[in-house]
Amino acid sequence: MVRHLALATVLALAPTYAAAQSCTSDPVAVVNQIYMQLLERPANDGGEGVWQQQLREGRSVREIVKDIAHSPEHMELIGQGTSAAARRRAVAMLYRHLLDRRPDDAGVGGHADEIGSKGIGYVIDDFVNSPEYARNFGDWRVPGSQVRYCGGNAFTRRATPRGLTDAQNDPFTAADRNRDGRISLNEWNDSRQAFRLADTNRDNVISREEYGVATGAVATSGTIPASDQQFEALDINGNNRIEPNEWRGTAATFNRLDRDGNGWLSRGEALGSARRVP
Repeated sequence: MVRHLALATVLALAPTYAAAQSCTSDPVAVVNQIYMQLLERPANDGGEGVWQQQLREGRSVREIVKDIAHSPEHMELIGQGTSAAARRRAVAMLYRHLLDRRPDDAGVGGHADEIGSKGIGYVIDDFVNSPEYARNFGDWRVPGSQVRYCGGNAFTRRATPRGLTDAQNDPFTAADRNRDGRISLNEWNDSRQAFRLADTNRDNVISREEYGVATGAVATSGTIPASDQQFEALDINGNNRIEPNEWRGTAATFNRLDRDGNGWLSRGEALGSARRVP
């Protein structure tokens, strides 16, 4: 059995490459920055310890941002209201808290309507799971800052916590929140584009096999050819190269593929290496 190096590997739920930017291994500093961005206050109430521990155990910054965005304190801060004006104010705050930018009128109106029809939790998930969030912050950077976490297991597979079996710590099982044996789009913690690429049979769910191939966890008796489509999905700014902030794999893999050491991957480096069988 030979492990493939398909470019699909980098479309996984693996952490974003961060070596090119300063990062911190201090979970206290990271959680404090999340509090400042979302809750608009320092993390000094004692409740932040659980988030710090989760970072140390391998949960991503993006997962924690999503959970804090759903917290009662954040919901109360942004408000929801019953009027159209109140919903628009809530959406404007979500743009600032989660995407770190001023909203556009069309976006505010559309998301305000979604709050009315689907609830504010749906809109929060839509923001955090969006390609824009992934492009600007990835899994390990705190929105609205240059704070990026690189401590604990941020660039390695999570270790099995004491007392848990391998099955309980299985990444597929963890992602399959409703335990129906497949991962739907609302359970997928990455962009819609990555979901479509992982969903190879186009049935709108990710099977365990598809998840394994997408994350590079499955060894196969050959290679999965890398495609220009996969390269272009990663090349978010369209400049025909993959830069560190666009990379969806590990720092070690990025450095290995960057054969000329210029800090970015050409199409030949990405696709050629992905087709090679070790």
